[in-house]
Amino acid sequence: MYVEQGELEDSVGRLENYEIEGTISKVRSAGKQLRDDTTSAINRFKMNWVESLIERYRRSPGRPVVHLSDLLDSTQVGVRSDARKILLEYWSRIGQLPSISVGSERFRRIRELVNTNVPRLARLDTWKLFGSLTGFKVDDLEPYVNRLRISGGRHMRIVERPKLPFNLATISGARLIGYQGDANSQNAAFSNRNRILHEDYAACVREVVGGITITRTVLNRGGFSEGTYFRTNVGKLITSVTRVADLDNSVDQKLANNPLPLWLHVCDPSLIAACISTLWDAEGSINFRDLKLAQAVPLAPGEEWGIPNWPRNIPFRQLSYELQSKMISNPPFLLVSAALLLRRLGIISRLLAVKASMTSTGPTAYWHLRVHKDESINRFRSQIKLLSGSKARALEVNS
Repeated sequence: MYVEQGELEDSVGRLENYEIEGTISKVRSAGKQLRDDTTSAINRFKMNWVESLIERYRRSPGRPVVHLSDLLDSTQVGVRSDARKILLEYWSRIGQLPSISVGSERFRRIRELVNTNVPRLARLDTWKLFGSLTGFKVDDLEPYVNRLRISGGRHMRIVERPKLPFNLATISGARLIGYQGDANSQNAAFSNRNRILHEDYAACVREVVGGITITRTVLNRGGFSEGTYFRTNVGKLITSVTRVADLDNSVDQKLANNPLPLWLHVCDPSLIAACISTLWDAEGSINFRDLKLAQAVPLAPGEEWGIPNWPRNIPFRQLSYELQSKMISNPPFLLVSAALLLRRLGIISRLLAVKASMTSTGPTAYWHLRVHKDESINRFRSQIKLLSGSKARALEVNS
């Protein structure tokens, strides 16, 4: 399921209507392969993790194609004047509605376009109301949209020549998904020390949505450590886009427990590799014979875990057997899905709980996804191309 942006028109239907149950079967099959691959390991991959992930996928499978109607209702939509030709028939229906006047102030911008051929920005919720009253399909505007203005937060974002419908089943789209673990859940602002990643993040955003305004901020602190960080600000359009792809951005990743999207499991391996590469660039580490990705997930609320406050912690093996069992039953979906996608690339990884700590959001478990066998490290090196200079060099000398 990999298409370049120019091929999107011919593939939208296939991308939007991918077979969910068939894809879930592929997820389960990859889980069985990984379970069998880790038979002799202490940290054997467990099928109940896969079944929990599948349950999450069924609740919200997501899709990689994002239409105009999926965006925030407050989005201001600008169209070219030749959109008039597809509106005339529907505009005539407004005058036939007893409760709506053709002179209604609500539809002033659409009226100006139809009557004077002068396009104006109009809110998306106005277009949706117009559609519900006349039968007009809002997404039919997509070929004519030449500007979007997105408000929300402190700054307005303008998108010139938006690439509607937005397609995430591309290399840039897959990379954008991989970066989201290091992005703010509310506004998709990306924070990291590495400037190269910021340049790539901005490039991916523009490749997916079009000529959006992007700003940069220098921070004195990021994550849990001191130092100079950078933040790339892209606005709430990206949260709208990734929400359709199946990322819950109402809360931070630790609480949302987002997996990588279901549709990614049937994409071309090049897209999977692109997503994994940005995930590792932003959040992973490259150590000698140990490629590691860490993730935190909340533990069950109300439990008396008896664990110390962060930054102190208790190692997993020091928990009681009962608490170990409870902790091991709830791994981070991000790492479970990443392990299954790595298996698609022939890379065997191991998922293990490492420690627990009490944080401001409650009891928290910390997990690692690790690749440490030479064969899998070599496959990782041959397929996953990292942008971070230090990580790329460390990966190159790993053996």
